[in-house]
Amino acid sequence: MKKWFKRAAFAAVCALHLGSAAAADVVIDAGHGGKDHGALGTLGKHQYMEKDFALDMSLQLRKHLRQQGFSVAMTRTDDTFRPLGQRLAYGRKHCRKLFASVHVNAAKNNPRANGVHTYVLQGNDATAVGKKSLQIARNVQKAFNPKRPEVRRARFVTLQNTTCPSVQLEMYFMSNKADLKKLADKRQRRAIAGKLAKVIGTSLKQRDAKAKAKPAPSAVKPQTSKPAAKPSRPRVPAKAAAKDKPAPLKKAAPKTAAKPKAKR
Repeated sequence: MKKWFKRAAFAAVCALHLGSAAAADVVIDAGHGGKDHGALGTLGKHQYMEKDFALDMSLQLRKHLRQQGFSVAMTRTDDTFRPLGQRLAYGRKHCRKLFASVHVNAAKNNPRANGVHTYVLQGNDATAVGKKSLQIARNVQKAFNPKRPEVRRARFVTLQNTTCPSVQLEMYFMSNKADLKKLADKRQRRAIAGKLAKVIGTSLKQRDAKAKAKPAPSAVKPQTSKPAAKPSRPRVPAKAAAKDKPAPLKKAAPKTAAKPKAKR
């Protein structure tokens, strides 16, 4: 009873905060938000927060994907905190083709770390959903980091949607000065979102085209050819057969031995 009540309460909270939107082709999860500012980065006297970059890029990503004809939903559209469990539940309920969690990376102990890193669920590569997730992550990785095309594996909560392909996109580093300058520039940041939308949109369209190109299994069972029957001999009427049948040979009488002549 307690478990049922907790589940019902959790579902009610999700519906209250995230709304009851219809299913969408793509669900975008803008990382962090509200009291959770995510990673921090400083340029001069100005401090930047990951949650702001993630939200702005996510909104731009939604705009560009809609222009390509995809329906898009978001786990947050403003500076609001959403627990990870709510984000995951929303993705499971509404996602049809892709759940994309957008973040900005950080490496305090390695300021040289830079670029885009993509993640998929660890241990899920062999499943149909895992293969689709991996393909999209690879396409994004190759588009932004052609020299480092490897996709990383992790067990992030937002990746644990086993019903819909899911990727986590770490768009550059807050801890790298060159990356942070790029993100702090509104034009460059929105160009990044536009490029990301193009890669994702192309990947989804190619996947849909392949699915349509596959021939549907035939419902009619193939006819198996039966072995050819042996040609039957023509029947001959009984009378004709009797006429044509040669007469039986008469047995020759056994030869009797000649009696010896009497001696004279």
